Amino acid sequence: MFMISKKFDESLKNFVERRYIEDIDEDHVVFFVMFFVEMYCKSIYEDFECKERGRPRLNAKNMLTLLLYCHMIKLFSPGDISEFTKTDSVFKLIMEGVSVSRTSVHRYHEYFMKYYQEIRSKTLLFAYDYDITSFSRVATDGTILKACNASFNYITKKDLRRLLRILKNKKYGVTEVALLKKSAQNFYYNKNMTVEQKIMFLEEAKIQMRIYGKKKIPLFDPEARWMLNKKKKKQLSYNIQTCVDTESQLFLSVYASQNATDHYELPPTLERAIENSPQKPQEVLADVGYNTEITFSFLKKENMEGYIYNATQSRIDKGKRRTNPFSLDNVEIHYEENYIECFMGYPLFNEYTYHVHDEKKTAKGIPNETKRIYVNTEACKDCPLREECLTEKQHHKTYTIYGSPEKREMITKMREKEAKKIYKQRAPTVESPFGTLKQFYHLDTIYYRGREKIENILQLYATAYNLKKIHETLKTTLTEGVSEIQSNKTNSFSNMDKK
Repeated sequence: MFMISKKFDESLKNFVERRYIEDIDEDHVVFFVMFFVEMYCKSIYEDFECKERGRPRLNAKNMLTLLLYCHMIKLFSPGDISEFTKTDSVFKLIMEGVSVSRTSVHRYHEYFMKYYQEIRSKTLLFAYDYDITSFSRVATDGTILKACNASFNYITKKDLRRLLRILKNKKYGVTEVALLKKSAQNFYYNKNMTVEQKIMFLEEAKIQMRIYGKKKIPLFDPEARWMLNKKKKKQLSYNIQTCVDTESQLFLSVYASQNATDHYELPPTLERAIENSPQKPQEVLADVGYNTEITFSFLKKENMEGYIYNATQSRIDKGKRRTNPFSLDNVEIHYEENYIECFMGYPLFNEYTYHVHDEKKTAKGIPNETKRIYVNTEACKDCPLREECLTEKQHHKTYTIYGSPEKREMITKMREKEAKKIYKQRAPTVESPFGTLKQFYHLDTIYYRGREKIENILQLYATAYNLKKIHETLKTTLTEGVSEIQSNKTNSFSNMDKK
């Protein structure tokens, strides 16, 4: 911590504020935000200022500082922000005495949308430069975010079939379109989508209806998908995936997925984390939802160490072992010797091994699974628990295990005490940031539509969260460093404010 303080103080001494208001505490977070924007976001606001706009522009650096500071203190309303720039000393310091309208706050918030991911990556560089973390170990997790939707804007199954018939067969005219409901007609006349895009969307919606047994598909957010929430209710949602550093609890990546489960989400999550992080993570912690062949293939390709429970290990770890003594939860699997020891202690040997070929998975680039069948017909003949273990149609017990050699190695590794100790870091690492976003940033009530916009606003929330965590880590050094800066400042802005 001493090295962090010394390094931060040396950089902070070189940072000169242009304005100073004497009634702001010397350790106020605003100085930290201004320091970050000036030192790390120069390329962003300079690129923004170079672009031509139709009206006189406010200072881009000040507006970016204002937006980041407001989200750090959990102030989201453009109207409230506008009022504070007229009355509050801290906001006057940021804007150099210039008041900002509500419309301008909203407009600049939209302007900076596409830059928030880059800004978040700058927070990781900031943390790395001041030795806050090395990003060697990360954890991933996902949560279901309910999409913003309107109950009246939807297409029924009947209208969907009729729309497909109209779009695929151009011989149908205005008469056929007039039979559609108003929302379906608006979809048909939507000029922002081509005919091919409309057909593709309707075909996907048709599949969604069949899978989840729905009779209509909402149009308010067409990119959302039907998913099951924690209460096992179907709702239009996005699957929010995150990658968090275990040492500092900083967000390395945040993105919105349209897949209902986490099975295939670890590779894209880690790819974004590797792209944003100053240093490539070496270890990954993930729950049972990510325990798939595509995950193990990705970890092997990237030469990364994974710590992932399978379903059985997860149940046992949570104390939810199946009560049936003959289930896989209650047998001993010897992967090195390649046999299973049943409840009675009899060995079941690997009789068959083959690859399961799935054309749909192969087309998506998902590796095929390896299926192993374990039996011992002679042991089952003389077993005293034969009647309890087998059904009337069974002659012997059969255990089937799926998994590649990489998956089997993972299971063996996760039996070790050291691996279990490392894995226990996963829940505190990812659950705490999610809880913060839900409680203070109202993650469950985001009124944005479209996957891109939701991702951008999540990047802003993650940026504000990262800055908050970094500030808390460096807070002990701010008083000494800022006091030296303030001793060299003038009170010009303060005098101007008094006049």
